[in-house]
Amino acid sequence: MRINYETLVDKLGAELDTKVLQSKLIASNVANVDTPGYKSKDLKFANVLQDEMGNLHMRKTHPLHMEGITSEIRNNEIVEDSNPGRPDGNNVNIDDELLKLNRNNIQYTVAVQLLAKYLGMVKETIQQAR
Repeated sequence: MRINYETLVDKLGAELDTKVLQSKLIASNVANVDTPGYKSKDLKFANVLQDEMGNLHMRKTHPLHMEGITSEIRNNEIVEDSNPGRPDGNNVNIDDELLKLNRNNIQYTVAVQLLAKYLGMVKETIQQAR
């Protein structure tokens, strides 16, 4: 199975950009936990890396290989949570936000590690070619 690695780097870069945006939204939610009428904001996306990994250009080179998964590109959209929340109109749940922040940080770290691993392999290949 062949993978277009330029696309992989692009997808990981998009994942990192999305995780940065997600962190900013979570930070904004936490900062406004006591602001009356503030509505929690989030990104409308499942998981960009998982969604976009299906768009990598793969080729079946053996009859026992699995077919590549396809998915459509999804744009990140900022949405407000419509949950009414507290009597003052604020619907930020600090526990939920901290859970989202933790999950987001783990996903960011995984994407960075994948990118670093790939770039390390490229560096090693270049060094061995000399």
